Amino acid sequence: MKRLCLVFMIATAAPAFAHDALRVERVQGPGFTIRTPEIARAGETVSVRGAVCRRAFAAAQPRFVRVDFVTAEGQVRNSALAPVRGVHGYRGGCGFYAAEGASPGIGGAILIGLAD
Repeated sequence: MKRLCLVFMIATAAPAFAHDALRVERVQGPGFTIRTPEIARAGETVSVRGAVCRRAFAAAQPRFVRVDFVTAEGQVRNSALAPVRGVHGYRGGCGFYAAEGASPGIGGAILIGLAD
């Protein structure tokens, strides 16, 4: 009986967690790809850490990544400009960034793109 109750509790709680997830949209730049980032929440703050990797021979090295935190209504709640560190060489390699911003809330999205 206890197991049945536990399974029922987990089944009813799972949809609540599914709606709490943030969408992540990445805008790829010429010669570079943005890998799927790690996202962590701490209260009303969302931390985003990820990588920008070179995929072309002669692409110009990106210096910054712009991270927008967009609400479910489509309004930008917060923006962050994060420096890209560690893209070495002209043939390959990845640079890394980290940004923080206000949580876009339930149904919100995080937009990530290269910035100059």
